[in-house]
Amino acid sequence: MMSKKNLKRQLRKAKKMTQQRSSVGNPEDLESLKRWRERHFVSTSINDGDHLEEIVQKICERIGVPDLVFRTPKFMDGPNQKEVADILVLLGTTLIAFQIKHKTLSPEKDEATILGRAGGLVDKAIGQFETIIRLLKNRLLPPLTNLRGNQIDIASTPNLNLVCISVVAFPGVENFPEEKKFELQNGFRLFRDYPVHIFDINDFDKVSIELDTLPDLLSYLDRRRDMLEGQMIGDLNELDFLAFYKTKLPEIEEEFAGPIDGIALEPGIWDYYVSHLAPAIIRRNELNLTSYIVDKILQGSHRSIGYEINHDPELLAVAPPGSVEAHFQLSTDLASLKRLARRAIGEAVRDCALRADVNLKTRRFPIAFRVIKHLDDSEIAVVILTVVDAEVSRQQRAALLRNACFAAYRRLELKAVIGIAIESASSLQRSEDFFVARDVVFDEASAKAIDEFANRTFGPLKGLKSSEYGGDDITPKT
Repeated sequence: MMSKKNLKRQLRKAKKMTQQRSSVGNPEDLESLKRWRERHFVSTSINDGDHLEEIVQKICERIGVPDLVFRTPKFMDGPNQKEVADILVLLGTTLIAFQIKHKTLSPEKDEATILGRAGGLVDKAIGQFETIIRLLKNRLLPPLTNLRGNQIDIASTPNLNLVCISVVAFPGVENFPEEKKFELQNGFRLFRDYPVHIFDINDFDKVSIELDTLPDLLSYLDRRRDMLEGQMIGDLNELDFLAFYKTKLPEIEEEFAGPIDGIALEPGIWDYYVSHLAPAIIRRNELNLTSYIVDKILQGSHRSIGYEINHDPELLAVAPPGSVEAHFQLSTDLASLKRLARRAIGEAVRDCALRADVNLKTRRFPIAFRVIKHLDDSEIAVVILTVVDAEVSRQQRAALLRNACFAAYRRLELKAVIGIAIESASSLQRSEDFFVARDVVFDEASAKAIDEFANRTFGPLKGLKSSEYGGDDITPKT
């Protein structure tokens, strides 16, 4: 007979194992979300070129998801295998190509030699984008294998938009004599008519922490290109511009509505941002904690591959749940959400997990669900469903999720819907089911049944308001 002590140990082990199978864990536990986020930060101390690539890969995984990242993809050039790029990241119709270089410079050399060698490294990195540009133009890019080991045919993506990023590092420059220290300025060029953004690794890491989703980063790159290509700004210090972008964005948008001669940034804006505005940044980080529920789902949703539920083959626009195709679409759709949108969805997941328990106790109706419309695209919505009933099987829960998604799809006249089903906050066992659908056409009978379900289930729509820092706008000196 098992002792009470051993029984408790086994129960703790079982609880830990069930939570490890889940992407979300207990959505009520904000402290664990904070620790999870901090584990994904990286050190930018560099040993060699391979180490630098590994650092950039980890940054890409943090702001994206491994399913969308491709490390050192290869192609056949005649009898030889060659590298497409150091790293590729795919988000919908945008392909980000990375070329990553490092060089150790000698402080014994004169200033002109140091700057010349640093510039030569940047030129070499930019020149290597020739390969990916040629492959895309001639539609020769082969299917590539992502970090999960799944093969994706990138070349078949219509109207693919290529963005190039060169990340460079010069280890030890910070220890040079003051007169020989240097930093990258105005890190943007056009190469074969494609935009190339050039970052020092330390700056890129800080940018990726402040703009820690792919769509937030891409929006920043768009504005960065506008300012530098249009010569609307003088010498650009990356971190000063980042602070300006983060705190003065409404004014930037207003300025871009009409002609603009230029903007002058006073040096030191970044230092002001991280010191004088530290309370607002801390408040922002606390508000963002629930948003990392979405990130955790992204990082763990690959475990849904192979778990199939009943699927209607006539709904051709719906990838079969449990398939690689459905998972890749889910990864793309969730990764396309900016941080503020993820905050709203994370709060909804947490609310559903807690409310389902309350519903069970007070109404004997052990279901809770929320529908959150995409903050940047009103034709996309996320449906969150929680079921607290031991008699409801996972197949039944998945079917409920599908029905709720279709109801939202028709009721809100959407073009796409994402569904997430989770357990309640009190549940010891945790799992998730997902559902994605785009451009679905329903027959008359199905449409009628779904509309009746929506009329019984949906309440009035409520607007969502959210600001990054959770209060009044913060404005640094400019």
